Amino acid sequence: MKHSFPKLTLNWSGFFVFFVCFIAVFSDVEHLRAQSATTLVADLDNTLIEDAGGLLSNGSGNYFFSGRTGQATGGIRRGLVHFSFSSLPANAVVDSVSLILNMTMGSGTGSQTIDLHRVMASWGEGTSAAAGNEGAGAASTGGDATWIHRFYDTTQWVSAGGDFLANSSGSQDVPSTAGNNTWAGAGMVADVNYWLAHPDSNFGWILIGNESTASTSRRFGSHNNADEGQQPRLFVRYTVADASEDLINHIALEVFPNPAQERISLKWAGNLRGTAKISILDNQGREVWANTEPVMLQQGNIQLQIPQLSAGMYLLKFSSEEYNVFRKLMVR
Repeated sequence: MKHSFPKLTLNWSGFFVFFVCFIAVFSDVEHLRAQSATTLVADLDNTLIEDAGGLLSNGSGNYFFSGRTGQATGGIRRGLVHFSFSSLPANAVVDSVSLILNMTMGSGTGSQTIDLHRVMASWGEGTSAAAGNEGAGAASTGGDATWIHRFYDTTQWVSAGGDFLANSSGSQDVPSTAGNNTWAGAGMVADVNYWLAHPDSNFGWILIGNESTASTSRRFGSHNNADEGQQPRLFVRYTVADASEDLINHIALEVFPNPAQERISLKWAGNLRGTAKISILDNQGREVWANTEPVMLQQGNIQLQIPQLSAGMYLLKFSSEEYNVFRKLMVR
């Protein structure tokens, strides 16, 4: 006996709509979880060339230097490099940074450690352009950064050789062979987050190499170099805080009172499962407080006692396995 089965008719147009919606939904989820990244090219660089009168610079040269040349006197070189972060969203929170410099010529043999330090005052790049290998520098021109000037020849550094934080933000051992070298680390992340919060304080980094031994200098391609592969680059990975779409309404987070003093209340909504961590970050991206007990996302609200913090602007971070949501938090 033969059995007959109903004939199945596949509605291809309906399947197509379902498929597109399926992809769109999961694309949004991946977008919500993903970080953003960008590569920036330096907009300023220069070399501080050891000279008591500040008469030497290399503002428009193809290279900048760090370390010590083989000269008997006046051999110290310190590189300055600056990046603009105006292309990043105003509410970006930086997760990692990598500075990539192309080393084109190295003195001596072996590797030399070069440290990055955050510069504490503005500086300039004039039209000076050295000849040859450029290590000797050229006559300083108006606006150049020099050993004693932030801007030649009107504004001076507080200390000869540049004004910068004593603590290193990052270090890298740079060999004498040509090639790319990368600096990365928590100190650099803190610097960039600080600059995003205080754009008027973004004066870049200074590169301090081995200044006690002759023939330890390293030459790096500048942003004026016609070869784009030799230009200083900064790879930045970040998430966007306080997003206007509230992560496409997956989490609608409210924080009050704001400004806060001793206690804060959080309220959120969404189809959420699992637990969240709540923490407070300072303006350098460092965690200054975190809730010790995980928060059940299903409960939708919580009141928290926060520690005594210095008055100012902070970021409150609300994070689960899937999402990071940030809110600006003013402490009074």
